[in-house]
Amino acid sequence: MKSRKYKFIPAILLTFILTLTSVPGMAEEQPQDGTVQLTLQQAVDKTLGNTNSLNVIDQNIKAMWVQEDALMQLSNARQQQLDAIADYKRLYEKVKKGEPLGQGSDLLEAARYAAYQQIYGPVPPDIPPDQMFDDYIRDRDITHYSLWAEIQKLKTTKEVTKNTVAIGARQLYEQVLVLQDSLALQQELYGNMSGQYEQMLVKYRQGQASGLEKELSGLGLEQQKLEVNKLARTLDNVEMMLKQQTGIPLTAKISLKADGALAAVQLKPYEDYLNKALSGRSEILNAKMDLQVKQRELDIMKEYIRDEKMPERLEVQNAADEKSNALKEAVNTVTGDLSTGYADVKLKQKEIDIAQEQMDNALRQYNEGNLRYQQGLLPLSTLWNLEISLTNCKIAYNKAVRDFNSAVYRLETASSVGPGYNTQIGGH
Repeated sequence: MKSRKYKFIPAILLTFILTLTSVPGMAEEQPQDGTVQLTLQQAVDKTLGNTNSLNVIDQNIKAMWVQEDALMQLSNARQQQLDAIADYKRLYEKVKKGEPLGQGSDLLEAARYAAYQQIYGPVPPDIPPDQMFDDYIRDRDITHYSLWAEIQKLKTTKEVTKNTVAIGARQLYEQVLVLQDSLALQQELYGNMSGQYEQMLVKYRQGQASGLEKELSGLGLEQQKLEVNKLARTLDNVEMMLKQQTGIPLTAKISLKADGALAAVQLKPYEDYLNKALSGRSEILNAKMDLQVKQRELDIMKEYIRDEKMPERLEVQNAADEKSNALKEAVNTVTGDLSTGYADVKLKQKEIDIAQEQMDNALRQYNEGNLRYQQGLLPLSTLWNLEISLTNCKIAYNKAVRDFNSAVYRLETASSVGPGYNTQIGGH
């Protein structure tokens, strides 16, 4: 008899499952009938709701917004100080020209002028441009904006984290479907073999089958029963992982709902994925944000520190150049990731055709073998080898289609904010 091995669960997927941190109190109540109907989207949503790392990111974002509010208050304070200095200079010029203060609509000019003299001295401060930048402009225009940019980057990180968790949930959900399909096919095979074994026993008692064939057939049937039981245990284990990941009670039964008949999804042209990735991937978005922050700081600095050889300005200029290079590297990285990812998807698409061809050949060989068996020209054990081969080909075909569809989803994700195709859970 041919041996059958099931190696469905990638090690990295198991690592994801084991390291997934759950949020206390997220497990839902078990339905009265003990069965939870679970669609793919529900599995993803439950997993996202059961993932503590997303809550940690939200808490960090919230804390950073508190800091941002404080920096905005500082920015407003610096602007008020600059407005006060400008107002002092205006009033000072009026006094120099002998114009009276407090005339017209602004009756508080004299009071403000006296206050300014107490704060700044008898004449308005003449602040050099570089000191103006360090004492006022940096706090007014740069510090709060830099933190705001970090918040936007952390939001992008959250989206990547959500996608990473969703991919892991999808892969585990698909894993259950693969095992369910495989178990159904193996159970069907066992049922066919059981019926054929009973027919063989009749032939044996009539002297039309040998004792050796009876013994070999009995061993083959028992082996198939062991395969079915082994696959059923594997399915139970993976379902347990899925329940743990989604927060469903471990004692509950789950019923998965496949999205229609199993069929390969459509693969779009490579350029569609690449163009989308170049405008939306996290590596590029964050690199653009870093460059924007430094370029903005440099542009503002140039208004106040005009000597381009000043160390402070050189430092910012160098930082801007580094961010520009980092953006180019991010574009190259994303382009490479999409290129290898698309090639991998095309390979998986080809594997469907190969699996289809193998399944067709196995079906043809089984039909021919079955005909010979009916004619008494082929022993039952040999027919079962052909049946097993056909069943394994069906399982391989179903898995090839699911692997391709999963790869297309990973490619879609890699062409959005991410994560990258080659860094996603499950790998190749």
